[in-house]
Amino acid sequence: MAKVLRRRIPNWAWLSAGMCIVAVALALSALNRPLPQYLVAAVDLKPGAAISISDFTLINLDLGSSANSYLGPSELIAEASVTRLIPAGELLPTRSVREFVAPGMTSIRFVPGLKPSTNVRPGTWVSIWQVVETETGFESQRIVERSEVTEVAFGEGLFAADFPEVELILSLAEATLVLGAVAADTDLFVLEQ
Repeated sequence: MAKVLRRRIPNWAWLSAGMCIVAVALALSALNRPLPQYLVAAVDLKPGAAISISDFTLINLDLGSSANSYLGPSELIAEASVTRLIPAGELLPTRSVREFVAPGMTSIRFVPGLKPSTNVRPGTWVSIWQVVETETGFESQRIVERSEVTEVAFGEGLFAADFPEVELILSLAEATLVLGAVAADTDLFVLEQ
């Protein structure tokens, strides 16, 4: 009877196989961890508006190195407000939140004398001008140097105006000037900066 000699598997092969199994187990456990949650605006958030957790939906994302730039549900503070327009569906950036509602700011909506540029949309910066008649002719005057647009709303329906209503965030002093011009029935012009 012939004797069959088996070849023995070397120890380094057993060690390599064991290390591969451990590496695969560690990789699977790292991928199985829950993703952090971040706040996504459920509605358009206007600058200066007070925000709460009900204004947001939660989404699980792995943002990697930019994770510190966006807020999660535990990082949202009470009495917070946003400093710029946050459209619905956008993550809430840390730099766009402050701890209090800005005092002395308000929003005004009016219909400009001419249709604004198509580039004027929520989040863009504009200036407001008026043209007044003087003894020497017509003179253009800038009423508001810089303001952020929060909404451009076209009317709906059969008899809606061709020009949209433009809503801006203004200081109280600027709002007083704009309201004075609107009350005097002066055409206001919204120019993109």
